[in-house]
Amino acid sequence: MSFVTDCLTKYSCGEVKLPPEGAVCSPFVELNFRGRILTMGNSSSPPDNHAAIKSFEYGVGCDLGGGFKVEVIDEGGITYRRLIDALNKTVSLASDDNKNCSVKFGWVIRHCDGTVVIDTNEHYGKKLFFLPGKMETQFENGVIKLTFEGTSFAPRWAETRYTKTLGSQNQTMPLKQALRTLFTEYDPKVDNVKFLNKDGGELEFANSDGGADGPMGVWPMDQQNAPAVARKWIAGLSTKDGLGILMFYDPTGPSVVFQENPMTEKCCDTNFLGTYIVNGGNQSPVISFNPSINWPKGLGAAAGGSLPGAASGDNSNLIEPTDKEIEKVGSQTGPSVQQHEWMWRVPDDMAFKNADAIAAHLEANARYESKGPIEGELCILGRPDLTVATDIAAKYVSIIVINPFYISRESCSWITTSTCNSILSNKRWYLTGINHKISNGSFVTTLKVQLRVPNVTIPATDPLGGKGCGTETFENSQNREVQGT
Repeated sequence: MSFVTDCLTKYSCGEVKLPPEGAVCSPFVELNFRGRILTMGNSSSPPDNHAAIKSFEYGVGCDLGGGFKVEVIDEGGITYRRLIDALNKTVSLASDDNKNCSVKFGWVIRHCDGTVVIDTNEHYGKKLFFLPGKMETQFENGVIKLTFEGTSFAPRWAETRYTKTLGSQNQTMPLKQALRTLFTEYDPKVDNVKFLNKDGGELEFANSDGGADGPMGVWPMDQQNAPAVARKWIAGLSTKDGLGILMFYDPTGPSVVFQENPMTEKCCDTNFLGTYIVNGGNQSPVISFNPSINWPKGLGAAAGGSLPGAASGDNSNLIEPTDKEIEKVGSQTGPSVQQHEWMWRVPDDMAFKNADAIAAHLEANARYESKGPIEGELCILGRPDLTVATDIAAKYVSIIVINPFYISRESCSWITTSTCNSILSNKRWYLTGINHKISNGSFVTTLKVQLRVPNVTIPATDPLGGKGCGTETFENSQNREVQGT
């Protein structure tokens, strides 16, 4: 139909996503704990097995969290005991217990010629390990119903405090080495610490902040947990391009990742994950789309020290400010100088260098930590390739919303003119989280998305989503003088 072509021309970024190919597609889950495998379907049936997975849910965002939950039906209680044995019971064994618990999920696809394809997260090189953390039990109708949860190291990090200092006055240490030591040598230990720039290469700190590996210094832990220590150490630093840094957990290692802010202003670049059509019929994998709109005046997210009073997110002309000095834009911060900075930073530079770095970190993290003015959940047929935080950071999808057909008042014919929803259709709905759920024979992936809006996250004169991404602009997003002031 012509209106579909019109919508694709305006709002798509290349590939339109279709349902999985195959005559029969069945969801698949496998939980491996201490070498024992628990699954669903025929592979979990008696006499060899007496427990099966009833449902599975897994979620991840651009943070240090993430984890899964499985619901298990157990006949004899043997699995019940084994799962309790698998639970992590001490921080010092967290790394070992984490390596003994992994999940695999996706599709078992049968084609018309009888060939079978298994499409899971591991097919994309992403074997997911989790820390067995919690179990709930219900004895009912002659069976044991279990809910078993695996998490990242975040709960265990919250329980720890470190008092050491890395490096000394006579033997200083570069920041990257200090961060690797912090996360790989102090419980709970990860296998690796990654530093990624916006293009996927090695992150480099600004030359004024010590160069590629960061400043040489002494790094106190100040009786805080590892994530808090790391945030404190990098708070006053930015990358060589002056960008902020995201910190998140990667369950494939496990690893801690320091990611340079990868967000760009362009539509249809390499961060694009596909076009989805809402109300696209059988040729669309979209099950539902639930957008919500709450247009605040501005975002006042803050980290670190903050000056008294909230700062407005707008400015006098409600356009992008040309003067980027921190004290002249909306978000105001009061930087605090860290002890280690006195070893390598010129005193006269401390205040404004800290302020610039804090502003960059705020910009990098705000879209994942603040509630968006326009956000939604796009439920689609399962995508097992999207499982870790690097699949989310700065990634986006194009969503085309087709309004439902209806009978016109003039005649009893279906309207076939353009019914594309120009408000919600946009090339740049960026991801903030992913949730997978397998239950009752279905596999649904929920993409949590946000849309940038004028006068809050983009200049007031831009269309929804930014220039080149959407078509709708709003006169009443422009500022007017407030009466009575």
